[in-house]
Amino acid sequence: MTEFFGAHKKLFLTVWIILLVVSIGLIPLSIFVLRFTEWTAALFMVLSCISGAGVFLSLSGKIRRTVIVLITLIVMCISFIGSFCNPYWDSEVYRLLKGSLSETESYDKTLTYKQAERDLSYMLGRVKKCHPAFKDGAPEDIQTEYDLALESLKASENITVNDVKYYAERILSLQGDGHTSVKAQWDNYRYLSDIPKRNAEDFILYAINGISLEQLWDEKKALYSYDAESWGVSLMKSDAGNIAGLDYLGFDTNEITYTWESPEGERETCTYTAEDFIPYEEYEKIYYQYFEEPASDDFVSYTIDEENSLAVLTLTQCDYNDIYIDCLNRMFTEIKDKGIQNAAVDLRGNGGGSSLVADEFIKYLDIDEYEVSAYKQRFGIFTLNSDEGPIQNEKYIDLTFSGDVYILTDVDTFSSAMLFAQFFKDNNLGTLIGEPPGNNPNGYGDISYFKLPESGLYLSVSTKKFIRASGDENDCLVNPDIECDGDNAYDELIKLIQEE
Repeated sequence: MTEFFGAHKKLFLTVWIILLVVSIGLIPLSIFVLRFTEWTAALFMVLSCISGAGVFLSLSGKIRRTVIVLITLIVMCISFIGSFCNPYWDSEVYRLLKGSLSETESYDKTLTYKQAERDLSYMLGRVKKCHPAFKDGAPEDIQTEYDLALESLKASENITVNDVKYYAERILSLQGDGHTSVKAQWDNYRYLSDIPKRNAEDFILYAINGISLEQLWDEKKALYSYDAESWGVSLMKSDAGNIAGLDYLGFDTNEITYTWESPEGERETCTYTAEDFIPYEEYEKIYYQYFEEPASDDFVSYTIDEENSLAVLTLTQCDYNDIYIDCLNRMFTEIKDKGIQNAAVDLRGNGGGSSLVADEFIKYLDIDEYEVSAYKQRFGIFTLNSDEGPIQNEKYIDLTFSGDVYILTDVDTFSSAMLFAQFFKDNNLGTLIGEPPGNNPNGYGDISYFKLPESGLYLSVSTKKFIRASGDENDCLVNPDIECDGDNAYDELIKLIQEE
């Protein structure tokens, strides 16, 4: 036996090295290029161990054999952690950052039961692996809902992509985590053509087919994952404006009635057919007949109101990049040159991104340190606890601002935008005006993103459990200092400044 391994020493060594390289190489491949299950990594780990045993037997000498064992064990640990403990294994995060996510096929595409079952099984598996609340497996209520979903799908004569989304959200919504949900990027989005005109006239949608939105929410809230109920309502209202969303809510879009309510409280009921729902490109043209079209990179901008000694930074998404950094620098330079005494950040409608945008803004404030959120991050069977304590503020001394700061928020202020508002609230750095942001400061976040294999729906899964900067784990909202309708937040800001 020893003679056999010795005679094939070079072969075993070559195979062993190749398998070790592949075992480690699968990690970046799964994140950036191809999709593999963790069991692919497990297979190569087993083959590496077998080939390593062959190399071990082919060598003589205690030191050589010890080196082979150590190298094999180190690579096996890296491979295990990089696959079974890596929340980004097999994820779409890299493609999401590049903006290259493929579109989900039609909401009414038909699937088999086996395909639907595979999607839900994949979804639950990803959540069990990544979500902090699922470290010990799925909670009982979620497992029960999962089993009921499979029973219902098995009994269904016709299963569509929207049905998979329906049951997936019924399962995930029980967790009460707005970051963990199933979404679509439909290839056939069609929007109601009348919406831009109604919005421009300040009409609100009151009812669909005679069902008030309040009643509709009571009936359909289980179909949405949310922390704050206001965020869930916002998601439902968004679905109410497009044909795929209406199908998801159970409406027949061949003929549907909307009841609109004017600012004066008068109601008007209109009947629409499927032809009134148009592709996004056409909808966009109509929309910009009523509203100003933003520049392609206009996620951040600022205005100076010298009459009210006010600078307003408008941030529609939390992108931390050179465009943002340069815009802030120009704004605070102009604030200093003109002696502006008030600065505001408009975070209304901001769905999040990077929390570094808040850190960069704070560098212009005259404070030495501030508290940020602590968190617990899930890495498979491991959990990393992090509490950085006070952050030392690396101030821009030449542009330090010591005036009053205001943060404008609404229900669509979400994720890192909520963190921005939270940092200012919990550190007493400014005054919040508007509505509470749409997610829990003591909730979950920092998502990994996956694509369900059959339907093409996208699954976002939280990997961190946050504890707000103040340390108060019982407060589930970042409540504004001056609470008002989000649309009126700017007017309240001007009113407040003029009263001082």
